[in-house]
Amino acid sequence: MTDDRVRIGSYGEDLATDYLAQRGYHILARNWRRRGGELDIIAATGPTLVFIEVRTRRTSSHALAAESVDRRKQRQVRRIASLYLSETDLHFHDLRFDAITITLSPHDHRLLALHHFQNAF
Repeated sequence: MTDDRVRIGSYGEDLATDYLAQRGYHILARNWRRRGGELDIIAATGPTLVFIEVRTRRTSSHALAAESVDRRKQRQVRRIASLYLSETDLHFHDLRFDAITITLSPHDHRLLALHHFQNAF
């Protein structure tokens, strides 16, 4: 992955984290890595533990970002989420998998849009 893609992805995760915190989510972890994958954001809202996949694009198409969370990626996120649950002593009433898509201006990386898809998969 190129340095620019890593930087854009990290910036998008910063924006998503700020968005979630402003809406009362408690951020538990970011970029939680294990062999075979990573969880972008792990957050709690009320009795629900939420695993959030963030997709950042420099284009006007949210569909492309949302569609990039394909079945393979969904399986990977679920598998790593299972590892997270087995390694922590957290107990929540509900679990949820969300996706946040972020669109940045291709010229100056200004935020154009942010969409939060609850129960994305």
